[in-house]
Amino acid sequence: MWKVGRYIKEHTCDMGTCCDGHFNLDVEMIANVLRVDIEKTPRFPIKDCQTVVLKAYGILISRRKAYLGRKRAFEKVYGTWEGSFAELPRFMEALKHFNPGTIVEWKTERRVDVIEDVFNYVFWTFKPCIDGFMFCRPVISIDGTHVYGKYDIKLLIAIAMDGNGSILPLAFAIVANESMETWSLFLDNLQLHVVKGRRGVPLISDRHHGILLSVYDSPNWHAPFGFHRFCLRHLKANFKKKFKNVTLNNL
Repeated sequence: MWKVGRYIKEHTCDMGTCCDGHFNLDVEMIANVLRVDIEKTPRFPIKDCQTVVLKAYGILISRRKAYLGRKRAFEKVYGTWEGSFAELPRFMEALKHFNPGTIVEWKTERRVDVIEDVFNYVFWTFKPCIDGFMFCRPVISIDGTHVYGKYDIKLLIAIAMDGNGSILPLAFAIVANESMETWSLFLDNLQLHVVKGRRGVPLISDRHHGILLSVYDSPNWHAPFGFHRFCLRHLKANFKKKFKNVTLNNL
């Protein structure tokens, strides 16, 4: 004699008669319904998630349940945030393998309470970008932007312009935060691997304190090796924030 205690398989029963909050309509089941839409649009709106489930099962789920279902569907498609960081070294090795000459520089730290190395910084630049800079205008622009997600990390970017006025990305870095330390690492690697001692290269940036301190501390960006100048667009944006005057802004 035997009996079935639990049968683990994807639900195929008719949900047409189920009421809101039915235990079968859990986060896992909602994620399976939303998976196709998440693959097409990672930032699929919560309201649209509710609509998809409503069309599939005739049940209007709460915003919280839609949010949790979307989150689980995202993990099914793209993996977890922790898993993404764990895959980052393998991903960088793949970049180097399939793009010969690509340079990757890491910075991690060891902590007593953590088994793995803790990520702090990774810099990379592609070989075609390194070679292409020799034929670009000798001007480099740098800036940082937020990488939105679970962790508050930043993406640092350096670009140049070629003879056609098109943008050529030179180097990238993912950092824990924008500080003097991270900007110094980025600029040192940029100078070492991309600029390669080329003289008279102006560096354009905003007035972020981390950039100002790192440039001030690095002789590579002082005359005659380099020249630091400020981005007029950032200067104008800061001016408009402080002085709310149309005439002044036009001037």
